[in-house]
Amino acid sequence: MQFARMLLVVRYCVIAKLGRHYFFHRPHKSFAIRSVPTLHLPMLTIWIALGITSATMLLSGCSSSADGDREERERLLLDSEMFAMDGDPEVVNLPPALSASGYPRTDVLPHMEAPISPGRNYVYCATMKMASEQVMGSNASGSDLAQALSRVQFTEADLDPSSYFKFFGTYDEAIKRLLERFPAAEDDLPEIVMWVGDAWFVYLEKSLPFREKFDRKDHALDFTTPAGTVKVSGFGVDQLFLSRSRDFVLSKQVTIRDFQNNDDFVLELNTLLSGDRIILAKISPEKTLLDTVTRVQSRVERGYSKSSDESRLQDGERMMVPIVSFGVLKDYFGGTASQMIKFRLDESGARLRAHVTVLALGEEGKPRQFVFNKPFLLYLVQRNSDHPYLAMWIANEEFLER
Repeated sequence: MQFARMLLVVRYCVIAKLGRHYFFHRPHKSFAIRSVPTLHLPMLTIWIALGITSATMLLSGCSSSADGDREERERLLLDSEMFAMDGDPEVVNLPPALSASGYPRTDVLPHMEAPISPGRNYVYCATMKMASEQVMGSNASGSDLAQALSRVQFTEADLDPSSYFKFFGTYDEAIKRLLERFPAAEDDLPEIVMWVGDAWFVYLEKSLPFREKFDRKDHALDFTTPAGTVKVSGFGVDQLFLSRSRDFVLSKQVTIRDFQNNDDFVLELNTLLSGDRIILAKISPEKTLLDTVTRVQSRVERGYSKSSDESRLQDGERMMVPIVSFGVLKDYFGGTASQMIKFRLDESGARLRAHVTVLALGEEGKPRQFVFNKPFLLYLVQRNSDHPYLAMWIANEEFLER
């Protein structure tokens, strides 16, 4: 803007120069127009060019100023306390953990290499890998499962250190230290396998609240499975109107990463924790869960820029996600290793609690099982990591809230 004004000043000087030489006849200051010598035609050209340039820059400056004002209004709106959530924004009411045998169409995976079959759900959590030092050192180290665990790329560097607790020792000492770090874990104590002697124990907790709760729709979403259509509950935005302040805030909680058609798209749900990502993909699966996650990660990286119009929900558009809520327990290696996962994704956000106990060689464990269920690919990953700490492919309604 300042540079454009300077151009106008220069142009005025050119006007003055031309006026003195061609529009006034000194010394009488008469207004008789003199002929313009060919030598000074470039001055007229400069005069016209300066006018066009300065006008263009002034208009551009006004546009930039308007964009800046709009961005400032958006920032103030998003910062407004009127859209702060009431009370604790964390997701609550995690369900109790049950045996995986109650979910006959779901497979629990300590890795992501298993082939995907039509109509079955698959869920993976990285906590088993985090405790795999003991698994690798046990007499199960030669099994196919242990070998698959050894190929899992996930490391503790792929997780925020404040979100997990890892310990080797006695049950009493493990629980004492766990509750110092995660007081809410007291709710899970009845489901934590008690052990005698030493064991590896890993506990993971994630709470990813949305800034503003989405709309909840009970029994309003038709979820299609190979066995037929089932009515389930969901959350989202039924029809978006950006002119409504709340809808504008909700639109900022969704980033469209890629869209091919209504049955082939990838989106991200944005929470108050910018270091974690919730990725959802409505796609046809690849051969394995690992291949499916890898394909979606590629689409996320190559997809729309966050500043593009395509990445934002537009007026009249609809988004609806099934509510996922379950808890599950599973054991491995004849009960020497057990895993529990509780997970919920609803209109308030996502919460995950998971733990693994791997007994020292020779100890007996109490059988437990875990499983997740979802009608599309869903994985949770740290923003700067390529390795999800939670991933699932769900093809039926077993864990969908009705």
